[in-house]
Amino acid sequence: MAQKSNSNASLEKRIRAAVNELDAKGETATNASVRAITGGSFRDITPVLKRIKAELEEKSRADRAVPGMPEDVLDAVTELWTLAWNKADETAAAERRGHAAEVDKVKADLADQEEAVAIVEDERDQAVKRAEIAEAELSKVRKEERNSALVIAELRGRLAERLAQDKTSGAAKGRVKAVKQTPKLDHEKDENQPDMFQESAEKPDDAEPIAAE
Repeated sequence: MAQKSNSNASLEKRIRAAVNELDAKGETATNASVRAITGGSFRDITPVLKRIKAELEEKSRADRAVPGMPEDVLDAVTELWTLAWNKADETAAAERRGHAAEVDKVKADLADQEEAVAIVEDERDQAVKRAEIAEAELSKVRKEERNSALVIAELRGRLAERLAQDKTSGAAKGRVKAVKQTPKLDHEKDENQPDMFQESAEKPDDAEPIAAE
């Protein structure tokens, strides 16, 4: 709590110094001109500057009041002095009142506009921060998407290779099965079957002769 109070006091001190600096230059103190000197947020500057301006206006009105009577002036001229001052003041009183009303209205409108601008600028700053966070998240998602695409491409390549291998293996098995199921022709000779009609090793000329009667 004490730290916040010190921070507010420091801010008010900087704003008062900025107002004095702008007044010395003949410039009007606005939220934007004060912020350019002190920095900070419009949300914090606006109420402090408004209060300081009200104090300065009150002081200015007090300074415009009837000046004190000179000590060396006799009591006899006191009433005359007051009457002369009031008479001169009456001439411009109506004009001052009208002008003051216009000035107050302009100041009120300006304060409202500056407060609205302060809120919009704060919201803009928050939106920029959210956009930066969203951009970082989007970059991360895109990177993950690229990595996923690479993994998918690799898996597809492996799948295509596996399908090609399975297709080649299936074709080979089909050829082997076809060969096994093909019937043997009659003229084909089984090398393992013995020859049932093997010719006799004996020649006709070697037949046993018939005995003569």
